[in-house]
Amino acid sequence: AAQRQLLSAGRAIDATTPAPLVHELRKDAKRFRYLLECFGGLYAPAARKAFVSRLKALQDNLGMHQDADVHVTHLRRIVAELADGLPVDSFLAAGQLVEQLEQRRAATRAEFAARFSDYDSKATRRALRELLAQGTGRRPIGWRARLAASHPPARTRVARIEALMRHP
Repeated sequence: AAQRQLLSAGRAIDATTPAPLVHELRKDAKRFRYLLECFGGLYAPAARKAFVSRLKALQDNLGMHQDADVHVTHLRRIVAELADGLPVDSFLAAGQLVEQLEQRRAATRAEFAARFSDYDSKATRRALRELLAQGTGRRPIGWRARLAASHPPARTRVARIEALMRHP
């Protein structure tokens, strides 16, 4: 389910998509990756690493875009608040910095299509299938019951993970 949601949202991103929607995709990717890493001990390390590295490449691109967007927004706000008392040199330097950040943001947005295409591929689907199929088989006896007893909301997470394992 998490993979399908990530792919669906990513396929909807284009050059005109507002930055907040791109950030939502980043958060989806981050949640999926953390979910896999949290329960990583249940899976073969090589299979987990193969899939997570593909997800991380996408997540890195989305993170660079978000960072540039946040920096531009904050810098513009600060300059607007201080505009009356800001020395000309500082005003010009801020403008140059905003321009550099805008270029970085545009470059990462342009690179997104290639990164997402790499992620939305047969190789990624195969890596996820192999990850879910190659559980280590060394799950502790009663791990579901212990997890649910120690953390009741975990029952929902366990159910989602089991659904992912059944329907990759």
